[in-house]
Amino acid sequence: MVGHQSRPAGCEMTMITYTTSSPETCGIVELDEKGVVQTFQEKVGYPLGNLANGAVYIRQLGIFNFLKDLQKFKIGSSTEVLPRYIGRIHTFHKDFYHRYIGTMESYLAAKQKAKSLKFV
Repeated sequence: MVGHQSRPAGCEMTMITYTTSSPETCGIVELDEKGVVQTFQEKVGYPLGNLANGAVYIRQLGIFNFLKDLQKFKIGSSTEVLPRYIGRIHTFHKDFYHRYIGTMESYLAAKQKAKSLKFV
């Protein structure tokens, strides 16, 4: 069984990953042999690879205590949470269509793909 229930000991989160053709627009991860995140780069000009953070997570309850302790109304997952959990984030790789939609161009491309798949 692959997924959160089968994560390695010590991992408090599972992140969906996908392969991207535009890694400079994504958070990029590098994994160890167990699929645990070892490095994370958020939208850099020259990323280390093309394995992207899908921004879909399953988190253990202890992470919510960490979030509460930050005492902030807004918390950036990629800037404040993920860097603190490096080595404790398991991954689940998606082989089907997934796309970042944080820009209008990317959103329109996703919308076009949804139409072609008859989702819209």
